[in-house]
Amino acid sequence: MTIDAINRSFLIDQTKEEIEPNSRTMVLIGGWADWTSLSDIAKAYKLAGDDIVEKAYDTLEFAHEYTYPVIFLYRHAVELILKSIHPQFKKKHTLESLRDYLVQELKGKVAQSFIDKVRDRINDFNLIDKRSTRFRYGDGDPESEFLVHLPHLRSVVNDLFVIIEELAKHKAQEALLK
Repeated sequence: MTIDAINRSFLIDQTKEEIEPNSRTMVLIGGWADWTSLSDIAKAYKLAGDDIVEKAYDTLEFAHEYTYPVIFLYRHAVELILKSIHPQFKKKHTLESLRDYLVQELKGKVAQSFIDKVRDRINDFNLIDKRSTRFRYGDGDPESEFLVHLPHLRSVVNDLFVIIEELAKHKAQEALLK
């Protein structure tokens, strides 16, 4: 058995080692790298989910092992993008108050029928993973079954991001006018 990698930490102390930075294989964590916004982090989770769904297109058979990670990534991305516009979000993994805040912010700006559809799509995430534990830990009701169309899930998440980003722009413009 070869276990060479275990002999050395994957954390690199740049003061002790001379390493040529490589943006394809190395990432900086901490320092200025931690000055990212929630929306940036949400976009990173969404991008990872998009990449996995794209991989499903590129392979002859989509590996079952990807199911939980892709749905977790998308649910977490939606949670974070919702938190990015909520000034007083709680560090919980439930979507109800975030959904309600979004609905309140959309009122008067778009048609009620559109708001209802946005609410329904967020409720879909709640239906399959209310506390963000099902796809992290395997917590789930064995009696409930759902068929998820991954490309459509990706489209729904993309649409939610567009809606929330447009709302954020609108709120920023309103703040400038005050």
